[in-house]
Amino acid sequence: MKGDEFKNININDTYDIKREIFELKKKIQELEVDVDEFLGPLKIKSRGVKARSKLRAIRKESIPSIEKKILKKKQDYESDYS
Repeated sequence: MKGDEFKNININDTYDIKREIFELKKKIQELEVDVDEFLGPLKIKSRGVKARSKLRAIRKESIPSIEKKILKKKQDYESDYS
């Protein structure tokens, strides 16, 4: 990976798991900026609210999606070797 550019170079990643993880990392970096500003000397309360909403979105959308894709790939592997 080069900078913010993502290239799927794994031929086994048919469900774009690596892409989802890359996007999750970007979301976490954005979350970290909000938390830093919330905890910084200015104590910006709105950044705390944004951080909590971003956490909720990650928990409800990103994580379950990645879990489902990993489970599908695991099932693919199991069916290949049965």
